[in-house]
Amino acid sequence: MKVEKPSESALMPNIIDKVAARISPKWAYNRYVDRVKMSMAGGGYASAKKTGAVFDNYITSVTDADSSVNWGERLTIVERVRQLVRDSPVARALINRICDHSVGARGLTLHPQIDSKLLGWDDQRAAAWQDEADSLWRAWSESAESDLSRIQNFQQKTLLTLQSFLEGGDCFTLFTDKERKGSDYRLKLQTLESERVSNKDYGQDTAKLTEGIEKDSDGAPSKIWISNKPPGDYSNTITEVSWIERRIFGEKTGRRNILQHFNQIRPGQTRGIPVLGTVVDKLIQLGRLSNAELLAAVINSFYTIIITGDPSSTQEEKTAPTDPSAPSANDKLTLGHGSIVRGDAGTNFESFDPNRPNHLFEPYFKAMVAEIGAAVGVPRSLILLSFDKSYSASRGEIMEAWLYFLAKRTDMAIGLCQPTYEAFLDEVIYRGMLDAPGYFLDDRIKKAFQGSGYNQWTGPTRPAFNELQEAKANELNNKMGVKSLTAITSETQGKDFLRVNDQIKRENELRAEKGIEEIIDPDELEEVA
Repeated sequence: MKVEKPSESALMPNIIDKVAARISPKWAYNRYVDRVKMSMAGGGYASAKKTGAVFDNYITSVTDADSSVNWGERLTIVERVRQLVRDSPVARALINRICDHSVGARGLTLHPQIDSKLLGWDDQRAAAWQDEADSLWRAWSESAESDLSRIQNFQQKTLLTLQSFLEGGDCFTLFTDKERKGSDYRLKLQTLESERVSNKDYGQDTAKLTEGIEKDSDGAPSKIWISNKPPGDYSNTITEVSWIERRIFGEKTGRRNILQHFNQIRPGQTRGIPVLGTVVDKLIQLGRLSNAELLAAVINSFYTIIITGDPSSTQEEKTAPTDPSAPSANDKLTLGHGSIVRGDAGTNFESFDPNRPNHLFEPYFKAMVAEIGAAVGVPRSLILLSFDKSYSASRGEIMEAWLYFLAKRTDMAIGLCQPTYEAFLDEVIYRGMLDAPGYFLDDRIKKAFQGSGYNQWTGPTRPAFNELQEAKANELNNKMGVKSLTAITSETQGKDFLRVNDQIKRENELRAEKGIEEIIDPDELEEVA
């Protein structure tokens, strides 16, 4: 047992000791001895110590998820992260890598997969329905008419949503019903930044209202308060700030009309924290260090020759200034590219050691980027796009990073894409544009038509380090029955196997019609390997 010197407060009799001494001195004495012994004995965890140099200035508190970061603090974090993404190359690179690999410029692609067994349909009927649903979905999602502001299509909005909630901690998608010329569909999406949702008149939080989100008695979000412009919007000084109240769920249908995109890390958490929130201070200091090293290198790169002695010996006349009180041009000493500066007689100049670039800067910079990347989930090699390690190490980093990318892709698939697709099906089926018997009568049948957000959305594929080796591994896994052709096609191409197979069939028929033979014999692949 670890024994420590007891504190003075532990040695002093407390009020209970004094009362006990009047009732039973012997019992009070034994109790006092036991209490002092307990104070001298160390606990089971060193991290629970109340004293010591390590914990002197380490202040902690136990609070609920929302109280740990109030509105003012969260808004400050959001402001700093947005500024870092604008100014810091490392911060910008982190956000770009997550968005590019998780969603990509093309967004996530839908592959409708209905539950044909539950519906009692054969494969041919199910395939025909899926093709029709996909055709209607592409007509809506690939048009800017899916956006309330008519700027982006759904794929572009998926990328914007991911980027917005990574920077702002969370963001919101509103399902609006708006009919207008040029569009056959009424469903329109509106994306709101984190700062647009706040308490009315920036008031204090209450038991049911937290940072613009109102909860019911079960703790479920029921309403949000949306301002007409974010804080600090000085571009429109005429319009006064006002708030509107919106229900998250439809009053009649109960359908979710507002989506909140954020990473919930604690039960009861209402708002999100930016992904770079824990590394803001390190990114700021790393940027300052990088800029200081760059400036020092530029200054020390100037090559200047300094001449001392009598000005008359150089046969160079001084130019008298127009203003007698102004210093002469020859009196101003500056550094420059290949400059020659003449000093006055008797002036001493000492040479300086450039000592730049600093050879210790690069390893320290990379170590700090690695620490920042580890906190977020992206390895240093991907952040800096510098693959200077071995094949195995680089492959391991990519594989580990893809666990994080797939997690963010899943967040977007089940948090944005699938709910939007379900709202889209509600409209087209209700309006008779797509036949789905029993869709509005039974929730199981509705879900059978809607499919699952976990298996019918694909995105950018993981980079292949050795395509031939991975193709052989996929072939072996397929023969062993551990991986389907559908999964292989989705992982390597980001496409649907049935569609790819149909395309290959048409291509083979066309080649046969044109009399084109096989260019590469499959047996030759062994020699290539």
